[in-house]
Amino acid sequence: MTELTAGQGTSIVDLLDRVVDRGAVLSGDAIISLAGVDLIRLDLRLLLIGVDEALHPASRGVADERAP
Repeated sequence: MTELTAGQGTSIVDLLDRVVDRGAVLSGDAIISLAGVDLIRLDLRLLLIGVDEALHPASRGVADERAP
């Protein structure tokens, strides 16, 4: 994949392709409270990775740690 420079336009498809190709982790917290009392707390975590990378992580030259 070629590197993009600032002068080139980047579409959302190109951006998503790069994110899925390399993987991304998003995390966050949300707390719903009423009168200073926490009612609901949500711990949110999202792992975004391509299926091919998830099934074959060693295909990109990364050694499998479980291998002898």
